[in-house]
Amino acid sequence: MLGSVLENQNFAGLTKDSLIGDMLYAAALSYFSANDVNLNLLNKTGPVTAYRLPSFGTFSTHLQPVYRFGISQQVDMSGMLIDMDVVAQSLWANDNNLDISKAVGQQVGMMTSALEHQIPEQFFTNEENPGEVVSAVKALALAAQQGQKIYQITQANVSTALPQLNIEQSVKDEIAASVAVGKEVRANALKI
Repeated sequence: MLGSVLENQNFAGLTKDSLIGDMLYAAALSYFSANDVNLNLLNKTGPVTAYRLPSFGTFSTHLQPVYRFGISQQVDMSGMLIDMDVVAQSLWANDNNLDISKAVGQQVGMMTSALEHQIPEQFFTNEENPGEVVSAVKALALAAQQGQKIYQITQANVSTALPQLNIEQSVKDEIAASVAVGKEVRANALKI
């Protein structure tokens, strides 16, 4: 709909909200579409069968109020937020090998994180409008390039690794809860 409105230069009734909202919605749909395409390719070529389960997340603008004498005078768009809260997959090794399922599952997790910066970069940046989008995978890669220590936190080392992290206690609690149910967490020692 938006494409035909713009092509026909019929701007009556077109608002900033509908224009930006449709762009954000299209970016979110593209994220899930790219994820589905990657899972379909994995099914055709890999040792696993994987399907995306019901998932959700948001692409939104980040607005920053501008204050004068303690009163908000205007709002500036300071960026975008991408938070794909739940991207769930059913993933099983074709030969029921749990080690293969775990290894491929970790790769799929990194891929879904990478899509959180790749899709917005494709949609919202170019040479004339540069910008940088950072996902968890990209943040960890940047930290590693800078020589920061990256911790792989498991049940075996959670009690020694968490005190090394310079992060909020609520995040440490979330990491501990994830590790307690068998997940592995990667984190760097410095706040980014």
